[in-house]
Amino acid sequence: MVNFGIIQEDKILPAERRLAIIKYLKEHNTSSITSLSEVFLSSPNTIRRDLKILEREGLVKCVYGGVMISDNSSLDRPLLSRRIEAHEEKVKIAQKAVGLIREGDTIILDAGTTTEEIAKALRGKKDITVITNAINIAQILVEESDITVTLSGGILMEKIHSLIGFTAEQFFQDIHADKLFLSAGGVSFEYGLTNPNVFEIPVKKAMMKSAKEIILVVHSEKLGRNTLVSFASLDSINKVIVDAKISPQFKEELEARGLEVIMG
Repeated sequence: MVNFGIIQEDKILPAERRLAIIKYLKEHNTSSITSLSEVFLSSPNTIRRDLKILEREGLVKCVYGGVMISDNSSLDRPLLSRRIEAHEEKVKIAQKAVGLIREGDTIILDAGTTTEEIAKALRGKKDITVITNAINIAQILVEESDITVTLSGGILMEKIHSLIGFTAEQFFQDIHADKLFLSAGGVSFEYGLTNPNVFEIPVKKAMMKSAKEIILVVHSEKLGRNTLVSFASLDSINKVIVDAKISPQFKEELEARGLEVIMG
């Protein structure tokens, strides 16, 4: 069990505290605000603000006298379960993504199940360099003799097969890529790009600084959804590849903001 009691309000980022609250509730299912305040050495008002944000994002449910974990919480869902979600749409998105890749390109593939489909669709391509922090993506391409694969170092998050931490961040700071295919847990006009795992955020930001072109690959069920942490604004990306189930209104708003929308 994680020792939550060592977390102090002035020594932790709000996003990290919210992540810790979610993990605590996953172990205990319910809690009172008073108990959370004592566990995280934070004021009741701070905890209430955190819970309002987590409830808005669908991760917890506030009830009389306390809070409980939401049945819809998707924090750190294993890769296997996420592969099943919108699989057909992800395959179509991947096909469109590969159509943007040219011989001689150096591309970054972010960790995720849509980017995993891009890796599968790259099989047979020639003279491509793929850089990734996802061990499942590296395994897919390991036998492709005409594709150079570089895997970042870092700490392995076993549920989602991605590498995080200082080593991974530093690795991407020294990379110069043509294109980044970026994943996100949610996309909204209010909060931009969001992700359910705070520990992936620094690596995503490092990837974004390393690429000339940033292409978001996301299935339509994530549009209008907010997850735990915002990590980028919509104007920081160049293109969005999404499935045909995107609403006309959402597509028009993205385009009005200067983004190219490609439908798979």
